Amino acid sequence: MVRLPVFPGIVKHLPANELVPLLEDEYTARKYTRLALERAAWAILREFPRDWLIQCLEQMAMRQGRRQALMFLLGVMPSPFAAAEPS
Repeated sequence: MVRLPVFPGIVKHLPANELVPLLEDEYTARKYTRLALERAAWAILREFPRDWLIQCLEQMAMRQGRRQALMFLLGVMPSPFAAAEPS
């Protein structure tokens, strides 16, 4: 199982100390990660394992703009500015 960082506020109404044992379950860990992908800032998301974020991102539906931004930040897609750079 993957080790996830615990941040209060990703799951509402659940203190961090109660969240830790719940994240041992893969379903709950994926749900927590999906909520983080939808709501959290990049400063928080970069604390998660990169491969885990990519895996969860590929399995979820979300706004296209947010998805593209996250994919870019995770290095999954090339920079949209790469073609504009002089060679």
